[in-house]
Amino acid sequence: MPTIVMGTFDPETRWRDPNLTRLPAMPDRERESIVLCMDELLFPFCGPDDILYSRCQIDPELYEYLAGLGFSFRSRYHFDLSDEKKPLPEADVFKRCMFRLAADQTQNQITADRMLQAVGSGYPEATGVAEMISLKHAAGGLHREAVWTHTVKPLTPYAITADTEVYLQAAGPFSPLPDLETVVRVNSKIYSSRLLARIGEKCYGMEANSAAEMESAGNTLLKQGPYLLKDPFGVSGKGNLLIDGEAMQRRIAGHLDKQERSGLRSQFLLEPLLRRGTDFSSHWFIRENGEKDFISVQRMMNNLKRGRNPRLYHMAVRDWRCFLVPSSQSKRRRGFGFCRTSSRLVIYGSNHS
Repeated sequence: MPTIVMGTFDPETRWRDPNLTRLPAMPDRERESIVLCMDELLFPFCGPDDILYSRCQIDPELYEYLAGLGFSFRSRYHFDLSDEKKPLPEADVFKRCMFRLAADQTQNQITADRMLQAVGSGYPEATGVAEMISLKHAAGGLHREAVWTHTVKPLTPYAITADTEVYLQAAGPFSPLPDLETVVRVNSKIYSSRLLARIGEKCYGMEANSAAEMESAGNTLLKQGPYLLKDPFGVSGKGNLLIDGEAMQRRIAGHLDKQERSGLRSQFLLEPLLRRGTDFSSHWFIRENGEKDFISVQRMMNNLKRGRNPRLYHMAVRDWRCFLVPSSQSKRRRGFGFCRTSSRLVIYGSNHS
């Protein structure tokens, strides 16, 4: 049975409690849409018969290139942004959770199937509508064998969101997945900090649940040096601030206090800025019964610079399974904020030689 691989990148934004205060940040209209298109990077989780269901159609050049490297998978998509004749989707539609888009497409396909059944049953008035619906969904590329059977299907989501359940009900049955409440709880930085303290490991984090608590804890940390102020669901480039002095701390505290007076509440983690030894990540598979399998550990090479030296990229591919694929169709539409296609850097977690 093929596995469906899909998900919405930057799920932290969807997990975050909307009633929490926010740290100041530079507005970036294009960031969200570009990040949402990165779900095609989930291809390493696919086997030859598996289906990667992405938000946008994968560039055919990239698909061919990956096949040449030995990555075999089936590709389905929701939006085709390479067709210049088609209007771009509305921003609010394009930015919906991938599971919501897939659920809507599933429901539309069910309607189409019913219309086709009506035609087959001899209702001529349904013929024109059924042909139109059938052509529309054939272009979308989501084959029925992956969705419309009644057997339990495996689904590998990048992250579980509130809309995952909507998709499970529309396109299921699927194999069991963790519930949303558990996923949100264990992905918070607050949970990680409390877990370290509970198991007796060194814990650097200090929780703050108001602007006043942030200033009090921050004053203690500033005696030792700069510290990081972290949103529970902050990610790299968003939701983390380096506080290096009392003046900056007062400005941030005032910013949070103003939001608190409007009815929001604060929740942050403060950690001293430690000297970085190395950046690394590790992958584990945790089974339903709690058993865990170690998969891999990787050192992150964030100082890899783009250039024209082919040996540099050969080294990256050989040692870190990194692929930099230039696109010939790179276009940016003003006023909407996403690239139809762009250069892609894929890092697959394995340091095989």
